[in-house]
Amino acid sequence: MDLAILIAVSTIFASAPDAGPPAPPTIPTPECERCHGNRELFVDFDRFKASVHSRLAKMGCSDCHSSGFGNYPHMADPKPGCLDCHDGPKFKAIDKEMTESVHFIKNGKPMPCGACHSTHYVRPGSEMTRVERNAMCIHCHEKDKAGRTLEERHAWHPMAALHIRNATCIACHTKPEKGMLEPAFKHKILSKKESSHACEDCHSPEGKMVSYLANIGDKPGHRMTKEDMLKNFYMSGATRDPLLDRGGLALVAVTLLGALGHALLRVVNAKRRRKP
Repeated sequence: MDLAILIAVSTIFASAPDAGPPAPPTIPTPECERCHGNRELFVDFDRFKASVHSRLAKMGCSDCHSSGFGNYPHMADPKPGCLDCHDGPKFKAIDKEMTESVHFIKNGKPMPCGACHSTHYVRPGSEMTRVERNAMCIHCHEKDKAGRTLEERHAWHPMAALHIRNATCIACHTKPEKGMLEPAFKHKILSKKESSHACEDCHSPEGKMVSYLANIGDKPGHRMTKEDMLKNFYMSGATRDPLLDRGGLALVAVTLLGALGHALLRVVNAKRRRKP
């Protein structure tokens, strides 16, 4: 980073007169980008501009960083928490479920939202691919303390590799609960003992995958109905249509009757041929 640029930026920020507690200034993003566009200072401004905070909420750096930037290097300053802005029922429910998550139980305090949802790059789950969503978990859980990989730790599952490649971690490590908002239950992370181990948890018509289909695959969307599942998604044991089931059974029955009839005719003809 050019020292002259750092001094110039520091001078710009420090030049405001000190006349009591001033209103938080609006610092144009390019002023921040002059330094924080540097890879060592960690903010990728292209990704930030694609985030929900910048793109939809039209937020800039100074909306959260409202003080502490008058001198370089910056002093640590208190920043608003997610619930300071996101205070609706959905986010309060998420906050409540986080306190029942295994992350809270093990650490004694909730994980900050930013541990999974990067403040600078956060996007709605409906815009994220399966790989992006799983990356939030894999960032910490790629290997355990013994150095075992995800596949090794899930070796109890007969098709572990297939599921790890095609499903999200929360599909097994959370569970829908009656009366709980969908975004909230997906934040109550279960321990490995409480997570899904039975095939029918997902592979059944009433399984929980209806609540997760917006969160798996690389083309996430809305919460699918059973009709949507039939048209757009196949999961053995879960996606079914009664009319097709009856038609399939009828086809099997006709096939068996045809085979039995053919065998019976062969037996009758064989007996006729043996008669003198």
